[in-house]
Amino acid sequence: MEKKIQSNIDRDKKNTLKLLGLEWRVLTVWECAYTGKRRLEEDDIINQIEKWLFCDNRMTCEIASKDFSE
Repeated sequence: MEKKIQSNIDRDKKNTLKLLGLEWRVLTVWECAYTGKRRLEEDDIINQIEKWLFCDNRMTCEIASKDFSE
């Protein structure tokens, strides 16, 4: 399973770099942010997305659950 997860991480990084190279901004909303017992409130997710959309200097952003580091 670790091999598949690492493969997914590597693929995501590669694709993010490609998009950034095309001057796209990249927002990643992790599934854990909107499902499960540690999910964020809907308004929190919307506010984070809105804040990122109107910020000129952040090319990438990730939105995850409250305790994503665990």
